[in-house]
Amino acid sequence: MDPRKCQTSTASPAEPGELPGWLDYAITGVDGSTKMLEMAAGKFPDHRLIHADITKIPESLNSFDAGICFHVLMHLDHKTISQFLASSSTVIRPGGRLIVDLLSAPRRKHSNRKHVGWHGNTSFDIREFTKLAQPYWKLSQWRGIVLIPIHRIPYFLRPFLSELDALLCKSFLARYASYYVIELERIQ
Repeated sequence: MDPRKCQTSTASPAEPGELPGWLDYAITGVDGSTKMLEMAAGKFPDHRLIHADITKIPESLNSFDAGICFHVLMHLDHKTISQFLASSSTVIRPGGRLIVDLLSAPRRKHSNRKHVGWHGNTSFDIREFTKLAQPYWKLSQWRGIVLIPIHRIPYFLRPFLSELDALLCKSFLARYASYYVIELERIQ
């Protein structure tokens, strides 16, 4: 299940500026936009696509082992994220996993970036998000990604710096990465 936007790109991650479509990895997609669902249906006609609000995922979908929610939560306020965590807990079985990405609050505190508009204004530290996820979820594991601002570096240098970035994100510096990828486990 992908309880986020039904991103429809199918480009290879090696292509500049492109990410793989999450429906390449999931068989069910949930999206609040009928237009995105129509686009997804054109590319993935064999997938089950459901129109629903992220905070009201139909409980009839209560049979998933795992869910993915990427590049969504950073655009929502804490109340909506809390509602999403509650809603997703009704469709992922106890012991199942939910994998999300978040903007790193410690990193944001050390940047001079001004938060303007809707894009990426919500960030967390690990402890704060773990607390928000309760009582439905417990932290299984997390990882920092993008410590080096790879997206601002010329494409030909990225492969070399990506390996260094991955190594640094396994160190004590992980909490200062730009993003966290968090695996939550559904509480019994």
